[in-house]
Amino acid sequence: MWDTWKTLFVKVLDRHAPIREKRLKSKPNIPWLTSTIKKQIHERDRLKSLAIRHKSENYWNAYKTSRNRVTDALRETKAAYYKGEFKKVKHDPKQAWKTVNKILNRKHESREINCLETQRGQISHPTELAECFNNYFTNIGPDIAKNIDNGDRNFKDYITTTTSSFNFQTVSESNVYRLLLSLNPRKSTGIDKIPAKIIRIAAPVITNSLTKIFNMAIISSTVPFEWKIARVTPIFKNGPRNLLNNYRPISILPAVSKLFEKVLYEQLHEYLVTQELLSPRQFGFRKFHSTASALLDSTNEWFINMDRGLFNIAVFLDLQKAFDTVNHDILLTKLDLYGLQKPSLNLLGSYLANRTQMCSVNGALSGTKLVTCGIPQGSILGPLLFLIYINDLPHSLGYSSTRMFADDTTLTVSGKSIQDVEVAINHDLTNVKQWLSANRLSLNLVKTEYLLIGSRYNINNLLAAPNVNW
Repeated sequence: MWDTWKTLFVKVLDRHAPIREKRLKSKPNIPWLTSTIKKQIHERDRLKSLAIRHKSENYWNAYKTSRNRVTDALRETKAAYYKGEFKKVKHDPKQAWKTVNKILNRKHESREINCLETQRGQISHPTELAECFNNYFTNIGPDIAKNIDNGDRNFKDYITTTTSSFNFQTVSESNVYRLLLSLNPRKSTGIDKIPAKIIRIAAPVITNSLTKIFNMAIISSTVPFEWKIARVTPIFKNGPRNLLNNYRPISILPAVSKLFEKVLYEQLHEYLVTQELLSPRQFGFRKFHSTASALLDSTNEWFINMDRGLFNIAVFLDLQKAFDTVNHDILLTKLDLYGLQKPSLNLLGSYLANRTQMCSVNGALSGTKLVTCGIPQGSILGPLLFLIYINDLPHSLGYSSTRMFADDTTLTVSGKSIQDVEVAINHDLTNVKQWLSANRLSLNLVKTEYLLIGSRYNINNLLAAPNVNW
């Protein structure tokens, strides 16, 4: 059904909106330059020419007055323009930073990759670079996972089986139409080469047919293969540009596949929230939750403990490539324990299985490689599945309170003495290690930190005590 739909859609698209190359001329963009100011500029320049030609003091005075009027007008209109721009994006940090960069005239760094250092030597050909990156990105998760000890505990030990049940339901045309209209037209195009902008424009015509395909996917518990192909672009992070591990992958999926994921996401998310299955200690990827609310919750506990004369130890855990190392079998078993019925498990199993990706570097595209573990990057459903995967981490703790923002986790232990909190936190760190091993995850020790928090009086007494090494 999908292959037929895509063939017909692309045929119509090529007839009415074929891809054409267009050369763009670089023009100075001064949006605050109004027609009134342009007339004032023209008058200023005219007076300057007359002053030079006639060498008249009157003309020079008139020119200076006109020049000052233009300068003031430009300053006022420019300030008003950017004030309006910031007002539009005050709730969107990403667009706000774009506006700041525009004001400061910051140019985007080139994404072109010249060469890489590998075990086989230096490579620079675009196709070789694309293949090298694709091999690296697809092997990150398996390479880490195979070095993780299974541990003594089973991941099922931390989950309380729910008595509720869930199954994905077929979707209505009105719901699909709503999702089509919510598509962001600026999103990049996936491997199917169908732009989100065109799909959104065509919503009134394609809603019926897409609804039938989505419902057939739900009924048959099958996700079309092409919806599981990602186009990956390496983005430089920091450090030397010729090292693979200084790049992170940005994954682009077909727009239609993300629409289907949104259908599944809304149903699964509603079930988890209604049944209160998601941990209240999780602040990531959830409505009305954020890094700010997690920080406020943590600091509130620290201050209360300090008022009671207690010490706090906060340990900030950093999981190593957590999204890339998620084990699919463990994830599906957890979904089963959370009440998902067999048809829904089969659908999510199809969604996770046989996913592939190809890497794009300097205009060259690599071959496809199988992705055997991890959560699909750039997906709609992926973050929610990850929350389910680590949802039971707090159940492994005996003394600590915890706050999680996706995989970033903070453990807090309080006590009357340093010895008390030290014993408690080390006990729970052992528990966390067992939980991580059972779930085939690992800790990034280099980025894991701890912080001792207490009142100034308690900290000063601690530092003044003999034989204390803090």
